[in-house]
Amino acid sequence: MGLAAEQGQNSVTVVSIEEANNALATMLMVGALNSGVPSGNSGVVRQFFEGKFKVKVLGVVGDDDALTAATVARALEDVKGKAVSDVSLLVVLDDEAQRSRLAALAEAAGVRLVLAPPQR
Repeated sequence: MGLAAEQGQNSVTVVSIEEANNALATMLMVGALNSGVPSGNSGVVRQFFEGKFKVKVLGVVGDDDALTAATVARALEDVKGKAVSDVSLLVVLDDEAQRSRLAALAEAAGVRLVLAPPQR
């Protein structure tokens, strides 16, 4: 996971969700997240929603759409029904089904979501 760029009121922070060492381990991580088990990365994203870090925009990127989406989804599900900070969430995903899932979860959690396809 990497964090970047903080600039006061106009701060932008990027969280990069890295894959595991192999495809099987990545699939297991996705399964665990989708089953309700939080990860270190989902916890960091959740903390932005909870207002622990003062940023206007949180960007989340990763090489694996399923893992990136599962990480963000876990964080959104963990804050559903709680007060969330005034942070906009920008997620870079190519998978349309994952994009639709995250849009519904973000709306339910009260988080502003912007979805962007990866640049090629």
